[in-house]
Amino acid sequence: MGSTTSNAAGLEVERLDAITSGLVAYYNFDETEGETLRDTSGNNLNGTLESFDEGFGVPGRIGGAIAFDGDDDLISVPHNDLLNLANEATVSLWMNIVEFASYDRVFRKAVNFDMVLLGGGAIRTHGVNKTPYSSPGDTWEVGTWQHYAFVYKGGKVQWFKNGEAVGQAISAQLGAINSDPLIIGNYGPGLDIARLYDGLLDDMGIWQRGLSEVEISGIYQNGLAGKPLNKEFEPLNIKTISLNEADVNIEFYSPFSSRNYLVETKAGLGLQEWAEQAGMELGDLGNGGYRATFSKDQNANNFYRVVALEPPPVFFDDFEAGGEGWTHGGDEDNWDLGVPTTGPGKAFSGDNVYATGLGVDFAAFTDSYLRSPIIDLSDKKIQATLSFSEFRKIDPEISFHRVSVVILDSETEEILEESYEASGATNDWETQSFRLKPDSLARKIIVEFRLSTDDFNLQEGWFIDDVKIVAE
Repeated sequence: MGSTTSNAAGLEVERLDAITSGLVAYYNFDETEGETLRDTSGNNLNGTLESFDEGFGVPGRIGGAIAFDGDDDLISVPHNDLLNLANEATVSLWMNIVEFASYDRVFRKAVNFDMVLLGGGAIRTHGVNKTPYSSPGDTWEVGTWQHYAFVYKGGKVQWFKNGEAVGQAISAQLGAINSDPLIIGNYGPGLDIARLYDGLLDDMGIWQRGLSEVEISGIYQNGLAGKPLNKEFEPLNIKTISLNEADVNIEFYSPFSSRNYLVETKAGLGLQEWAEQAGMELGDLGNGGYRATFSKDQNANNFYRVVALEPPPVFFDDFEAGGEGWTHGGDEDNWDLGVPTTGPGKAFSGDNVYATGLGVDFAAFTDSYLRSPIIDLSDKKIQATLSFSEFRKIDPEISFHRVSVVILDSETEEILEESYEASGATNDWETQSFRLKPDSLARKIIVEFRLSTDDFNLQEGWFIDDVKIVAE
């Protein structure tokens, strides 16, 4: 039939490591009217909003969000082969759950992949032959924006919350591909099986590949800054390095708005340790940019790196200064501050610990607590992490002997969350660390350590050191 020449065409080449590589659908939920949910991935896998009343578009974590009423709202995305996930998969989204019923489906592509909220705070996805793969309990929360994701990769599924893995990776396999629609907010396209989601959704992405932990963390960090998931997360990195006769200038970018920085140096990339560069002056260039300036070493060519320091702790006590403000009480209270002669036989750091007995076993029917001074988190609204070091030797059956860490409101002593519970023994000192839940932020709190026992198998007890809260 001959040939012809087209008009100029554009060819886009995407990096394989781009966050959008393998992204088959992206719903930013910015709609405020109409009946169409737009897929902004470029694949046009648009959905239809069904039974939504006016006002479904609300402020979200990133721009707008859509509010599901838990009565009859759902979104149906027609089948497309791109939505059949096979060897690898990732689904990421922000949720603000308003109310939980019993078995609430956030989304479902028949038996291929789904997400369901369970009682006790677990989230589940189903795989081959409807095999359930659940997160640990207390993963999801009501009344606050949280980021959730699951990743199928290498024959395993891993759950994530707020950019961090929760629980262990589970051996898993995706369910069978199918030609059913993707339903968001319910079990199926109708209400004959009503497992409706009640809450807000924002910034949902579906990939045909397993994202890395770094990529999941980047999506979360972007979301905290109000940036969408398809915006590349830029980590701490050096942009330029230049020098003149007197000085070295290093310009770098950092995503952290509340950190201090060091420049470290060494002459070669061998085994020697990095050393802090003396005399460094730091200038803020704005928009995350910084310039570090220091005198040039005239004797050698050096390597340099930039280090973002952990924020200074809001609270820290290693008990070397007498444990001011700490209180204890309860049944068979024997909490004591000093040098341990049983249990670990030494502190985690320094000399002193707080323990349920520095040199004696705990008594029968102990139910005693150790409480921190008041810790002010009034201006901390994003995240805070509690850590402490423990040595524990109690009965392994948690119904007989149990240690726990709870967060109390400093004014009412209301329990805001139970952050930790355990039984049994540690091999040596172990450090525990976990992120506080939103209910514990933006207020003044007390951290309570509690040991509860029966009258059997009385042992050396619980030893605590280096209690710290870091907030950003």
